[in-house]
Amino acid sequence: MTKIATNETVVSSLSKEMLQATQKVNVSLKKSISYSNSQAVTTLKSCLSDMKKATQEFQTGVDTDVKNLKKIHEAIKEADQEWGFN
Repeated sequence: MTKIATNETVVSSLSKEMLQATQKVNVSLKKSISYSNSQAVTTLKSCLSDMKKATQEFQTGVDTDVKNLKKIHEAIKEADQEWGFN
C-alpha cells in the first residue's frame, strides 16, 4: 500500500480562509425604498434581493465545501492509520 497523506496545516488554513471570505461578502437591504414606486425602484429592489440570495447561496456552498474538505482529510488520515502509516 502507498501512503495517501494529507496536511493538517493546509486543510486548517484553507478552511479558515474560505470561511473568512464568506464574511467579506454581504448584502444588507433596507426594508423599503419609500421615495418612489416607479419601475426603476421595483427593478432595483428585485436586483438587490437576487444579490442577497446569491450571497447566501455562496456562503452555504462554501460551508458545505469546508465540511467536505474536512471529511476527506479525516478519511485520508483514517485510511493511512488503518494501513499502518502514521
